[in-house]
Amino acid sequence: MADDSKIIDINSRRKNLTIILVRMVMKVGKMTMTSLAKEISKD
Repeated sequence: MADDSKIIDINSRRKNLTIILVRMVMKVGKMTMTSLAKEISKD
């Protein structure tokens, strides 16, 4: 039983890490898009 809960714990941690990574990528992507838009609007 202990092994099962360990596996579940690892899986949930991985899920949390994935969510955090996705959020970071989204944030960076938004920032890049806005800076690109600013550069384009300068012209």
